[in-house]
Amino acid sequence: MAVLAHFVVLTVLWLTRDPKIITGWKDIFPGGLVKDSTSAMLISFSLLIFPSKNPFRKSEDPSELPVASPPLLEWKTLRENFAWDVFFLIGAGLALARVCEESGLSYWVGDAISGLSEISPVAFALIISITLSFVTEFTSNVSTASLFLPILCRLASHSGIHPLYIVIPATISCSFAFSLPVATPPNAIAFSFGGL
Repeated sequence: MAVLAHFVVLTVLWLTRDPKIITGWKDIFPGGLVKDSTSAMLISFSLLIFPSKNPFRKSEDPSELPVASPPLLEWKTLRENFAWDVFFLIGAGLALARVCEESGLSYWVGDAISGLSEISPVAFALIISITLSFVTEFTSNVSTASLFLPILCRLASHSGIHPLYIVIPATISCSFAFSLPVATPPNAIAFSFGGL
């Protein structure tokens, strides 16, 4: 019941963070620091400290000292059963993509390969799709899409074509990752539990 209550609170936090029709609770904190991950981390931390049994229950024996109840989620259980390698794989890929975007590397690469804009949009989309489908076999598909989509948008602006004509096939191609464990999170999860 306590886990269900945590899930309900998490859902309410997600829905009320920035509902767009009214002011959300994220406006209490300045600087745009509150994201959906903030709610998830808060509830995860709560699971690690919230007791699994009522700490205020009365004992039948008045001389018996109260015993601390274990938390809903013990650290030992989390440490042994959580797929940490998948967590770091996806997190590192997203961090790398964010650094490339913030540093301007994505724009620089997009400008550097602007010579590809001379070919027809159909051939360009085909070349990009095949290339990304190959690249994403060796890198996480989430990080590949996060890294290459800003570059492709910049390249599309140089070509004078709408970015969606290139970005949609590229995004779909990033999902064609089935061979190696690093390619897609389900493969990595199966690999981390020894199912491969």
